[in-house]
Amino acid sequence: MIVQKSKFNKFYQFLFVIYVLYAFSNRLLEYMSFTNMSSYIILAGCGNLILLSVIVKKRVHKIQALVLLTIFAGVITKILFTGDLTSGKSLFLITSNLGLALVLNQEMRFKRILYAFLSFIFIYYSYFMINGTNVKLVQDQMSKNHININIIFAVALLLIIVNKNRKRPYINIILSTLAFVISVWSQGRGGIIATGILVVFILLDSFKDLSVKFKMLISTIVLMVLLYAIKNNMLFDSYFEVFYRKEFTTDIRFS
Repeated sequence: MIVQKSKFNKFYQFLFVIYVLYAFSNRLLEYMSFTNMSSYIILAGCGNLILLSVIVKKRVHKIQALVLLTIFAGVITKILFTGDLTSGKSLFLITSNLGLALVLNQEMRFKRILYAFLSFIFIYYSYFMINGTNVKLVQDQMSKNHININIIFAVALLLIIVNKNRKRPYINIILSTLAFVISVWSQGRGGIIATGILVVFILLDSFKDLSVKFKMLISTIVLMVLLYAIKNNMLFDSYFEVFYRKEFTTDIRFS
């Protein structure tokens, strides 16, 4: 029975790795359109296979079942209000993510592959950022929102995997801060907000676990940045230009 369970866990995590490698590499290279049926089968199939197997084996936790029901209710409500039946297709992408999330509860296999690939995402964008490359020229055939999507998902997965066995506050601060810096460079509002909130919560969560020297260093840096920002009003105009350039209430995201 233990051997059988181990085989299933390995199969789940193999699907997880396939999903991660495909989703991230495709956003970098765009070798297949995300609207393509083959692409949809990979993205929706991997996670839903895991979710279906877990449901059949009756291993779904009450909270997980509640999340799943909430997802269904949300999609059905959207279809009823908008009359947009394509939301049903989106449902399977959302439930796929839930299936993938269940894998993260297990002892991770294929760690080296995941570490290497997710770290490459950070190295790839950091290279262009440090070189001063215009963000519009990076993946110029695609929306720059893909940069934010890649970074948010990469940092989320890395934080979960890195902290699987024990909490690593220093690595957490470095990863979240780097994600925020790249998001600011890419000028994506959603990315800036998401990673900005992430940094704040990571700092609050990690502060008690830091050494006294590191606490002083973090406090000094934060204070210096705040003072510099107050004295230099142009700082926000330069780095957060996207918030001033577009009116949020007239943007399609508001709708």
